[in-house]
Amino acid sequence: MKTVLLVCAALLAGVASAASALPPGDAQAQEFHLAKKMTVKQAALSPKAGLKIYNGLDAKPGQFPSYVAMYVNMDSFCGGSLIHPKWVLTAAHCVEAGSLWTLFLGALSLQLPKEAGRQIHVTRAAYTHPDYVRYGDFENDDIYLNDVGLIQLPEPVQMPADGRIGVVKLPDPTTQLVLSSETVVPGFGVVGDEVNVLSRTLKFTKLPLASSDLCYNYYGIADPSIICVNTVDVRASTCGGDDGGPMIQMDDTGVSVQVGITSFWARIGCTVGSPVGFTSVAQFVPWIEEATGMRYPFNS
Repeated sequence: MKTVLLVCAALLAGVASAASALPPGDAQAQEFHLAKKMTVKQAALSPKAGLKIYNGLDAKPGQFPSYVAMYVNMDSFCGGSLIHPKWVLTAAHCVEAGSLWTLFLGALSLQLPKEAGRQIHVTRAAYTHPDYVRYGDFENDDIYLNDVGLIQLPEPVQMPADGRIGVVKLPDPTTQLVLSSETVVPGFGVVGDEVNVLSRTLKFTKLPLASSDLCYNYYGIADPSIICVNTVDVRASTCGGDDGGPMIQMDDTGVSVQVGITSFWARIGCTVGSPVGFTSVAQFVPWIEEATGMRYPFNS
C-alpha cells in the first residue's frame, strides 16, 4: 500500500502555486556522460517510497540542518540531504520515477501551514548514477545497487544565521567505516508496519554498522556500495518514507559527516529485526564531483 501523505491544505496550495510557476525548462542542468538526466514520467514510486524511523526520538531545531524532506510528484515521499546550496543528495530510486520534486528544508513538521525557518523549493532537475540498478520486484525485497541520485535546485538555498539549515560534510573517498560504530538516521517516515501515514514530526534513531555478511546471508547480495545495519539489538530501524535520507556519523572534530543514504529494507516489515541497507557515500564522491561539475569540498 502506498504511503499516505498527510499535508495541510494551506501548505499544499502554496506548493502547487510554486510548482505551476516553475517553467518546464527551469533548473535543467546540462547533460554529462556520468549521469542520466531523468525525463518527465507519470509513473509513481513504489508503495515503499517512504520508510519510517521505528522507535525514534523527536529531532530538535538545528539538530539535522542538512536534512531535506521531499515530495516526489506530490504523491510519494523521500528524504535527502543538502550537500551544497544548489544540490541535494538522495537515493536513485527516489529520482527514477519523478518529474517534479518539492523540497522542505529546516522542517520539523510537515503538517503546519507555517513553520519558523522552513524553506520550500521546487525543481524538475534530477540525476541518477549511471550504474544504478534494482533487483527484485515490488512484491518481494527490492535490493538497490549504486542507489545514489542528485537533485539540482533552481536557486541557492539561503542559509539562516541560526543554523537551522546548512550543508552536510561528505566523507573522504578512502574512508573505511568501523563495524559496530554508531550512526544516526533522521526521517519523516511512517511510524509502524501497520501505519501508512507519515510521522507528524522529524524523528531520528541510532543504528550500529554490521558486516556485509549479514546482508549477504539475508538478501543474498553483497557489494561495496552497500552499508549493512543490524536492527535486532537496538530494536529500531528506518522504513517507508525514510528512503534517500542521510546516515550520519561524527568525525574526530565533532562535525557531522554523511556516510550513507537510506536505501532498502525487508518487505516483511521494519519492526521484525531484519537488516537494512544503506548506500555508501564515500564510494560516490568522485561521481558527485563529476555530476555537479565541482571539486569537493565545494565552494558555496
